[in-house]
Amino acid sequence: VPVHVFDQVLVSTVTSRPLTLDEIKEKGIVIDENNFHAVEFEVGFVLEGKTIPVKFPVVAPTFKQSTEIIPQAELEAKLIKAQEINQQIAASTSTTLPPELQTAGLNIQVQGINFQRVDLGEGPDLTLQIPPIPALMIIPGNIGYLNQFFSVQIFTENAAPPNSGLSVFNVRAEVILPPGPDQIASTNYNVPGDDPLRFARIGPDKIIQSIQPVVRPGPDGQIGSADDIGRLYPGETGQAEFLVEGLQEGLHVMNLNLTADLDGLAAGTIKITGKAAGSVLVKNPKFSLAFTHPRTIRSGEPYSATVTVLNTSTTVANLVSVTLAGASLSGGVLESPETVQLDTIQPGQTATATFRIRSQRTGSISFSNLTTGDDSVQGRFRLSMGIDERGVALSPDTIGMPDYVNALPTGVLDGAIRVLGQALSVATAPQPPPGVKPVASSIVTRRVLELAEAGQRLRYGDGTNRVLTDLLLDWQGGRVFNDGFDQILRATDAGREFRDVVMEAQEAADNLDGTGRLAERAADLAGRGESWAIASINDSQIDLSLSQGSALAGLDKSDVVQALGYRGQRGHWLTASTLNSQLATLNFHWQVNGTVAQAELAALLITTNGTARQWRWSVPNPPQGACYVFNASDPTGGLHADTNCDGTVDAILSGTATPINELPPALVTVFQDPTVQAGRPFPSCEGNANILNYGTVLAILFSKPMTQESVNILDAYRFDNGNTAGSVQVQPGGRVALINMRLPFGAIHPRSITISGVSDVRGHPLTTVTRPVGSSLTEGIALHGRVVRVDSSPAGGIPVTLTMHDSVVSGDGCESVNVRVAQMFTDDAGSFDFDFVLAGMSYTVAATDTSGLSRDTIQALLDSTTDGAVAREKLLALANQPGAQGSLLADFGANSLPQAIAAAEGLDRAILRDSLPANSPRTGSEVPVALRFRGRATVVGQVFSPDGQTPVQGVAVNLFPDPDSRELGRGLFSDSNGRFAFQGVPLGLFSVVAQRGGEVPRTVLGELSVPGQTTNVTINLNSLVTVVTRTDMRGRVFETDGVTPHAGAQVFVGNFINGRLGNLVAAVTADANGFWSANQIPVGTYDVAAVSVDGKRKGVRNGVGAVAGAVSQVNLTLQGSAAVIGRVENSVGMPVANAIVAGGDTLVRTDTNGLFQLSGVPEGNRTISAGLERNPAAGIDFPRLGS
Repeated sequence: VPVHVFDQVLVSTVTSRPLTLDEIKEKGIVIDENNFHAVEFEVGFVLEGKTIPVKFPVVAPTFKQSTEIIPQAELEAKLIKAQEINQQIAASTSTTLPPELQTAGLNIQVQGINFQRVDLGEGPDLTLQIPPIPALMIIPGNIGYLNQFFSVQIFTENAAPPNSGLSVFNVRAEVILPPGPDQIASTNYNVPGDDPLRFARIGPDKIIQSIQPVVRPGPDGQIGSADDIGRLYPGETGQAEFLVEGLQEGLHVMNLNLTADLDGLAAGTIKITGKAAGSVLVKNPKFSLAFTHPRTIRSGEPYSATVTVLNTSTTVANLVSVTLAGASLSGGVLESPETVQLDTIQPGQTATATFRIRSQRTGSISFSNLTTGDDSVQGRFRLSMGIDERGVALSPDTIGMPDYVNALPTGVLDGAIRVLGQALSVATAPQPPPGVKPVASSIVTRRVLELAEAGQRLRYGDGTNRVLTDLLLDWQGGRVFNDGFDQILRATDAGREFRDVVMEAQEAADNLDGTGRLAERAADLAGRGESWAIASINDSQIDLSLSQGSALAGLDKSDVVQALGYRGQRGHWLTASTLNSQLATLNFHWQVNGTVAQAELAALLITTNGTARQWRWSVPNPPQGACYVFNASDPTGGLHADTNCDGTVDAILSGTATPINELPPALVTVFQDPTVQAGRPFPSCEGNANILNYGTVLAILFSKPMTQESVNILDAYRFDNGNTAGSVQVQPGGRVALINMRLPFGAIHPRSITISGVSDVRGHPLTTVTRPVGSSLTEGIALHGRVVRVDSSPAGGIPVTLTMHDSVVSGDGCESVNVRVAQMFTDDAGSFDFDFVLAGMSYTVAATDTSGLSRDTIQALLDSTTDGAVAREKLLALANQPGAQGSLLADFGANSLPQAIAAAEGLDRAILRDSLPANSPRTGSEVPVALRFRGRATVVGQVFSPDGQTPVQGVAVNLFPDPDSRELGRGLFSDSNGRFAFQGVPLGLFSVVAQRGGEVPRTVLGELSVPGQTTNVTINLNSLVTVVTRTDMRGRVFETDGVTPHAGAQVFVGNFINGRLGNLVAAVTADANGFWSANQIPVGTYDVAAVSVDGKRKGVRNGVGAVAGAVSQVNLTLQGSAAVIGRVENSVGMPVANAIVAGGDTLVRTDTNGLFQLSGVPEGNRTISAGLERNPAAGIDFPRLGS
């Protein structure tokens, strides 16, 4: 029977206290990342500065629209539209200049620019004000400190009466730690959950002890040792110690279970148990955080940021550390270790952590915010002055560099950005520190453009080493020198970084050592025509330097103006300008710092006339510590060897001299560049707006600088199809020439080009070369066409014009722009080809029948054409030149110049209108087209009063051509004799409507059937006077889905007569959004038809009422299209292979089984035609047709 006498025998107390860091270490408590508490903080600030875009000065070749001869009838509608626009302009208020431009003696200068890679659109500048562009920088971090550890002491006294003989032994104490709010105690040390306490781990085995013996200390006075006494006699006290880690702040109660054996009772030894309780007060330290950061930072520029931590609590903070999360840092790169240890911070004391950050943003801090993870940390932000390594105040402004710079190696671009940033800071600093030389803002812009030019050459396919060698000499002042920029390259860490990454990029591009690379580049360097002395070494264990008097130039820094070292892993370079230096003052030094099997030393002396001299020395097994010196003026090339570098020359080594002559220009690459803005409106609303020309621009990269005079030879550039240059423009760097070809081209029909007859600045000719033209432009089609006359005979030698119907962003919408891209003459068979037509918009191919006219007459017509129409004054002026009038009259069979001009205005014209969506299945293919002259004639007439005898002047006479011609109506007033004349009317039905004042109009129908005929029409006015009520009709043309608008559709308002639309009262064209409007038409009932821009589909609404006093809204939906699958057979039912099938959006051929599939066939009753070409070898002596 157990006896519960615990309370009478033993008395227990529980105490706790926090341990110091030394005690924690002494007791062997294991500490790792699990035992630290981290308070997160995040510093964010907004950077502001001006962003000034610097655009690469691409000098586009001149794009000249082709001249097209358009009959007067077609032009009248355009003139009406132009007149409306002019009236709108005249009615608007006068345009005033912005205030920025109303200053006398205006001098605009871009200042405060800075360089950073940003993605800037190329949109138009809306104002002269440059808005600030904020950037956000985020620095996340945390303050870590060691959790509190506590010593929990259990004291147990044997309270039995003295001399009672009762003793206890095997006393065990078990501490039960409290659970967290979830009331579930964790059993996993590494995942404590919300538990406020956990036991410490002790010793190398990380032992966790929740049960401890209660003992008396032995002779050594310490518990936990071998001499501990485990039996307690009356009046004696034992103790046990538990080590507990505090995880959550607060007072946490622990339960204590005790067990023991009791001796001294008559019943013998018995077990006794009991309970007790104790508490632990966990108090985490609290901190005040001060984050100190420069007010202005620059991309690529390193700076120091400090975190000062103040312990504001009464609790000691142990093993405090500050960590910045480098991987999560936004806007910068952490270059120092992520964590700085601050150790112990006593209450009221501070400690500071310093971090090194390389900025990826540029700007001045306009707003900052410091947030913390809990209330234990309060933060504040301190701003210090932002300066570079020389103490120059940093500029907060940014420049958007041309996209070409992104073609440079990343390291080179990053290094260049830092150098440019320091240059900008000097250019904008109010007062640079002493010793810092000024840098003009124009020099900063110049260096950016040189950087972009290098990127352009790389993108165009030039070699990395050729480009980077030119770049380093350009930046060193080869073309334009600036002392302040030179100082940055020579004397700053930014300059050294840039020079190192340039050499690193060159080594990554080849397998050459420094001397081998200099030998390879020697002829190219001579071709620059600049004065340089360049030394090299083949092994990085040999140092390279230059002395000029007492001034020294090394691989890290240079005191010699315009002399820089370039350190590599496979040797070095040292370049020095000799333009303003005497060669005798320049001494190159090589010093051996390691074991080298073979030293290859070289010096290249370059002149301004395209020549150079290279000295080279080979030194096997040079002694370590040896020095070698070469004076640049030594005509013998003697290399002074000092084997122990003590200043005494031990030997003079002879060098090998090699004369270097510049190479003649060579063609590096030739390719199509659709990114050059030439001819196409910008920004365009149609198709791929990133294609900035119509496939006419060719880029040629030469191996050396050329001049505009030497390359501007149009006949020097000829494609294999005869396409030649229309204009040539060399770029500012001289190596790139942009050519606008007369005819567009692309990748659909690969072409080659032959270039001859061009030379460099010193007259060295380019060897005639033929190269394929590189092109990836397939976003369009190629056209192969033929023009025939009314009688189907080929129309040879006539001009065919390609016109693109584009649009440009204007205000809140788009404005239509028609661009005549190219013109060519048909061959004897009437054939023509356009290698490329850009997709994403509609286009027109038009031929004007100049048959029977001499080339001189045709050219005279083209020269006298203004906006597509023959200008009578120009033509008269040309015709009055000696010999010209006779040929013009003879060609037109006219007796006078007015008759010849009238004949010119009535020339026949065949037009193909087509729409080529960007996703058209025809994209990337060749499309055959056929143009047939419809034939034109003349309608003349006279207007009489109702008596049929009296001519009437000033009567409005309107002629509406056959709707099948899809030409608009035209109008004029009768002359003093009542006469009128319409030249160039297409064959077919026509109607002439005459009306005077409020009289009922009179309409006369007729038909023209013979080309060139003249039909006389007599119109007797109606004697009835009535008020003709007129109204408006408007609407929109949609695609088959009824949602997508169809631009450029032609809309006719009239009445169907025997299946043909006649009695037209309006013929209009839908705008870019599909809207159309027919104004002031008589009230009545009409049929309305819309024809798609390519003329292949239509939409019809019948019986539409035009009501007085209201606008009739008529929307038209075009027919859909479908696919037709079929087979072509001969008269006996056998399949016909390789037959041409038409009726869809492209011509297709049948396969070996006669099968075909046509896409884009308009819905409804359609005719599908098939043909087999003449092929005598296959027994087909004449073409065979079927439908």
